[in-house]
Amino acid sequence: MLDLGKLNLGDHGAAAAVDKSTTPNRLYVTDYGNSRVLGYSNISALTNGAPADLVVGQPDFSFSGCNTQSNSAANLCGPRGVAVDSNGNLYVSDTDNNRVLVFSNPFVIKANTGRTGGFAAFMVLGQAGGFGSRNCNVGGAYPSASTLVRTAGGCARRSKQPLRRRREQ
Repeated sequence: MLDLGKLNLGDHGAAAAVDKSTTPNRLYVTDYGNSRVLGYSNISALTNGAPADLVVGQPDFSFSGCNTQSNSAANLCGPRGVAVDSNGNLYVSDTDNNRVLVFSNPFVIKANTGRTGGFAAFMVLGQAGGFGSRNCNVGGAYPSASTLVRTAGGCARRSKQPLRRRREQ
């Protein structure tokens, strides 16, 4: 069994995505408890206890916690899912910020700059285009085509009445 290092999985498990856009294939693994995603540059060369090659969602490997340097395009809070497209761009379900962040291929950035952390997303989904917002439905009472709500727990509501669909006007 492969030991991916010091992942803080808590009760949330981990999600993984294989980047097949390059050879050797790369691996991304969510680390919910440390609010980060770890990247491994060569999935076929992984060994037990191997350190990650880069970290997404934190300035570097030593940081942990939700939105450590404010809620921004470079910070995560409880990521639960990852996916990679055919260009190697990384999609992260930033669950506790009620959004999905899209990062340009982190390994290409690392190759060009030597940077191993502090990557900034170029796109946000679920917060109406705002990287600094983390509210359910962008603070509105109702969902829209540009909002997301984390699946576990949903939004806190002041009323004990169920939220009903608003009528179209």
